Order: sequence, then C-alpha cells, then structure tokens
Amino acid sequence: MASGSAHEVEYLLLLSRDLRYIRDAEYYALQNDIVSIKKMFASLINKIKIAINNESNKG
Repeated sequence: MASGSAHEVEYLLLLSRDLRYIRDAEYYALQNDIVSIKKMFASLINKIKIAINNESNKG
C-alpha cells in the first residue's frame, strides 16, 4: 500500500512539474527523495519476506 502511494506521489509530482506548478529544480530534488523512499520500501518488503520465510522453515 505504501509503495503504491509512493508511485502516486511520483505521478502527481510529474504532473505538477508539467503544469508548471513547481520548477524543474524542485521536481528533481523531490524526485530523488521519492526514489530513495521507494528503495527503502522495497528493502523493508524484502526483509519482511525473508523473516517470514525463515519463520516458516523453522516449523
């Protein structure tokens, strides 16, 4: 769910730039932040999957 929200924010950010509500410099700075957040989400999801897999292998 959070990953989907990050994608939605990414799209809205692009739309804001295209409609000239924000400047290119602001867009690129925020885009970099969104990419970092999406990487953190992906890492968290992978760690949770590994933890679940390890727990199911114990039983």
